[in-house]
Amino acid sequence: MRRRFSQLIAERGYVAEVVSEWEWRLNPLGNPVGSITTHPGVWRNIRREIAADSRQWHEPFWSGLLLSQTTTVFAVITLAGLLTYRILVPIAVQTIWAPAVAPVPSFISVLVNKRRAPMIVATATKPPQHLIIVIIQKPKVCQGKDLKFWAIP
Repeated sequence: MRRRFSQLIAERGYVAEVVSEWEWRLNPLGNPVGSITTHPGVWRNIRREIAADSRQWHEPFWSGLLLSQTTTVFAVITLAGLLTYRILVPIAVQTIWAPAVAPVPSFISVLVNKRRAPMIVATATKPPQHLIIVIIQKPKVCQGKDLKFWAIP
């Protein structure tokens, strides 16, 4: 990493300028600090912590959750029940309490060609405001032109 950064400083002048600016700012901060000799036990503890962290890295992600088999089974059953409820209840409510009636269109618009054959059919419905456009036959549009459909309530 240090070799690569030294190479960047040598190749790119703006990197060298930024590094020298930061050295000029940060070097005075190190002047009042003297050298400190650490106890060998400190380095031993650091190495031990790093080794412990590297061992934990290879453990499965679920090992730290402390879930028992009973809790896992309960969670899976609860999730399955909630999904079943979420999927089946709206279907049952819709079929029991609300008859399946298609909404009546509030307007219908038909674009026909020269032979009076329908090309595009557009319908709109009210209360659930839906606009449905069905292209039966693709209209010919000149190059550079757009086909616009306006629906104003």
